[in-house]
Amino acid sequence: MAISKQPSGKWLLQCFPNDRDGKRIREQFTTKGEALAYERYIKDESENKPWLGENKIKEPRPIWLISNFVRMALLSKWGNPKKCHDLRLKKWENY
Repeated sequence: MAISKQPSGKWLLQCFPNDRDGKRIREQFTTKGEALAYERYIKDESENKPWLGENKIKEPRPIWLISNFVRMALLSKWGNPKKCHDLRLKKWENY
């Protein structure tokens, strides 16, 4: 991660948050403080990995089981329809 002053007077930030094989970020700022703050933000963002979410390995299984039980209950209540066109609006309204 490098911050350098350009001949135009702006500060250029170049960083690779996920090592050199990852995406390169280049941004220009008017002050060095802004560049340092943005660099810190990018570094924290890549370490926290918010795009992975908060789910743990044990959580999806109960969610899947609950949705599966609900689906099974609905299908048994509706007479276990074989095709999608068997699920008429009246069956849904009766539920």
